[in-house]
Amino acid sequence: MRVIVRIQAREKKLREDGRPNRGLAALGSAITAPMALVSFFLCAWRWAVDLEWFPGFLVAEGMLSHWQMWFVSGTVWQALAVMLRRYAESGEADGSEAVASAELLRKELP
Repeated sequence: MRVIVRIQAREKKLREDGRPNRGLAALGSAITAPMALVSFFLCAWRWAVDLEWFPGFLVAEGMLSHWQMWFVSGTVWQALAVMLRRYAESGEADGSEAVASAELLRKELP
């Protein structure tokens, strides 16, 4: 007996007019990228404590006291940021909301 299961992923529409909300994906990417940076910083800090370069770390015991957990966390946040950014930028050229959101995120502060 053979069972074949087919799973089809559909793009969820977050707006009522049927278009995907790429602006929300751009915002999510802008939020998750700094979270990845913080996780990598905590990973480096914990690694430095393990090498006895620094006296102590924020978390002394438990799962979050290991540098590997912070490294994996940073990698997951970074992968999520990249996926959201690619999704936000893959929209149609006439989707003014997605283009405006992406341009707003790219502007540099004076």
